[in-house]
Amino acid sequence: MENGIVDYSQHNSTKIENLGSASNVILIDNYDSFTWNIYQYLALEGASVTVYRNDQITLEELIAKKPTQLVISPGPGHPDTDAGISKAAIKEFSGKIPVFGVCMGHQCLISVFGGKVDVAGEILHGKASVLKHDGKGVYDGLPASLDVARYHSLAGIHPTLPDSLEVSSSTNLEQDAKPIIMGCRHKGKKPTELPAGQGECDTASHAFLNLSRSPGPETCEKAGKAGTCSGATDEFAKGKERSYVASLEGYCEKLEKRLAELRRRKEAQGSNHYSGQEVPQSSITAFAAENSSSRAHRKEVRDIDDLVGDFGFLSVNATSRDFHGITSNVSFAQLLLTLSIVKPLPQLAPQPLPSRREATRFVQYYFDNILTQLPLFTETTFWTSVEAVYQDGGRFAKPIDQWMVYMVLAIASASLWHQQPSVNQQFALSMVSAAMPFAGEVLQPGSSSGIQAILLLAQYSLFNPEHFRPRFLIFFASRVMIDLGLHQDPPTEVVVDRERLERRRRLFYALYTLDRVVCTSLGHSFSFSDLSVDVDLPIVRVLPVDLPNENVFMRKSDCATHMIKIRRILSKGYQQMYFDGRDPVPHALARTWKLCADAREWYADAPITRTSSIGLLYRLELLYCTIVFLSPSFGDPEICDFSRVVLFDRCIDYVSQLHQVLEQPGSLPFMTFVDIRRVYQVGDRLVNILEESYDLLLSNQLPEPPAVPPGTPEPPYLAVEDRINCRSRAARCLQYIIDILHYGCTRWNMRDELDSFVRESITVRQRLSPDEGSSSQAGSQIPPYTYAAQSSLPANDHPASQTYPDSGPNYHYQ
Repeated sequence: MENGIVDYSQHNSTKIENLGSASNVILIDNYDSFTWNIYQYLALEGASVTVYRNDQITLEELIAKKPTQLVISPGPGHPDTDAGISKAAIKEFSGKIPVFGVCMGHQCLISVFGGKVDVAGEILHGKASVLKHDGKGVYDGLPASLDVARYHSLAGIHPTLPDSLEVSSSTNLEQDAKPIIMGCRHKGKKPTELPAGQGECDTASHAFLNLSRSPGPETCEKAGKAGTCSGATDEFAKGKERSYVASLEGYCEKLEKRLAELRRRKEAQGSNHYSGQEVPQSSITAFAAENSSSRAHRKEVRDIDDLVGDFGFLSVNATSRDFHGITSNVSFAQLLLTLSIVKPLPQLAPQPLPSRREATRFVQYYFDNILTQLPLFTETTFWTSVEAVYQDGGRFAKPIDQWMVYMVLAIASASLWHQQPSVNQQFALSMVSAAMPFAGEVLQPGSSSGIQAILLLAQYSLFNPEHFRPRFLIFFASRVMIDLGLHQDPPTEVVVDRERLERRRRLFYALYTLDRVVCTSLGHSFSFSDLSVDVDLPIVRVLPVDLPNENVFMRKSDCATHMIKIRRILSKGYQQMYFDGRDPVPHALARTWKLCADAREWYADAPITRTSSIGLLYRLELLYCTIVFLSPSFGDPEICDFSRVVLFDRCIDYVSQLHQVLEQPGSLPFMTFVDIRRVYQVGDRLVNILEESYDLLLSNQLPEPPAVPPGTPEPPYLAVEDRINCRSRAARCLQYIIDILHYGCTRWNMRDELDSFVRESITVRQRLSPDEGSSSQAGSQIPPYTYAAQSSLPANDHPASQTYPDSGPNYHYQ
């Protein structure tokens, strides 16, 4: 990490009066996890530190805090556009108090004094370099050459450095490339002449120089703070976000001791070998898994994994290639897989790649049905990987080529489960198992290909939630994406390759889509907010309807971009309703109808498609969004009668449309566990409003919409004929929900959703049944359901509107 300490001259003679002698360090957080490493080091030195996000405090408020030292943290992006209050704070306090900048903070200092910050020539995330310094100030007494780890893509430009600044450290001095500025200071004052809290500043400065080293327990003991050393404790969970790396190191040391003890016991018992089904010794919860004799204990282990995973998402610096300072064998890929794997994959016999012809049919199905919605890569890129893998036995294939081919084959096969459940499921598992040896080389942060690799595994997890947790995979991918800055379009003046920019946008929105779909179905908050996003939609070329088939790829891009739009509408409404405060809001109904109108406008603007499956997909998205927007929320806890009636109608419509997919497999491009989760959500909402407004919903009445402010869009439409046979429609809908949840139980072992809905809906189902006196036992029984697609389908059983001739052939592998 590059550091810069700047001692400001008194070019601004106005002083802050009445500064206390005790340290009052203000740390400006530029939205970077490393801020908490800085916080911990300052705290260990005895400083009193307060952290403020760069957009959550004004300059006037900052002045009123009367800081004795100012620290500007690292952060993603460029100091001219992404530093918030940082540069204004530097200008205000220059010459008044010591100011220290780290990474982006260091670049802000250069920018404030008139220097230019630009691309350093290469993107470095975890590369070791030799740093040369002048031996002055904070470098006093240190070796003339230091091995440091660098994490940056920007740097101050030498020719633009103002005369008031001098370079204190550089790197690349022994190479042909131009030296890169790693630190600088102001010429006006020496470090020992810094005003206002000299002693505290000197100590903190030296602490900053050790930021590349993670403090272990012995460091805390030396500092006399063993009791407050960061660890995986309840103190961490209460919001005192400290160094995740330090806590992980301490935890790993404890685990190593425990594992050593367990190995000694096993050796004494003559059983020191792990079976293939057990958790690897490098797993964070290995020791717990070995003793998971009870269901309650196994649940506790899962909860710990969830908690550690959340902190990892919040605090792990995802641009790091590994965790430095940890003696055990822990890598980013291991941490990701440990937290995202629900249970180990079954041990299967090695499965060779299918023939090129068979693989092509799988790949084409993936292109036609999945890549159209989640464009992680271009077809050209993928076919290049296929060539590498199938040529000369894959001798020239890179790990990312192998990973992409195996995972796409697995995803395509899993999505064709309805054709031959056993065969396709086994083939998908064998392809994922074949891909896993490459995980350590491809599931890495610091690059777009790493995000693609994680998202391919996340995509597969939608078809196999029994073995992988989609939410954790998406959280990790989001963290890597944010650290790389893909959530912000680069400035127009630095964009050279437009096609590269479009690929970057498509990759971001593929992740955005997965995050919004999975989080809303599980009822979780998003991995990142819409306020942090500034990425234009991928460009879509408008084509005439009568163009020939060779332009189908452009129409696929049009479909993907249109699906992004409804995700953005859903994201906006979901955030407003459940995460923008817990108090009722004025004119909540007007907000609801505006969101519903946006969804209807999106549906009306849908691109023309010749496939009924895409049309049904659009319809289901419209219905689901409408259901979410009409449901009770913090802003509108008591919805009006009109909203209840419309919500009742849309729930029935959504469930009925999705139930047709069970009866006619292939009528949707694919079904995932997300669809089951959505049905469970919709069923829960339906049962709740039936319990609260049973008589209103089952009557033929159509309530009048309440009055709303002028300019509010029209409410969702509901015809009088939609209020006929409400009782029988509701009863049939509840049975359809059980059928769909039973499908999820059969395919993905989603027993919890099925049992919960049957239990919660029993009273309503008994009231709706013709014989309301039926026993509780009869109402709780789950009727068997036979799926229309349990056997393989001939090609002509698919809807005639499908454009691909052989979308789901029956594959047989020996």
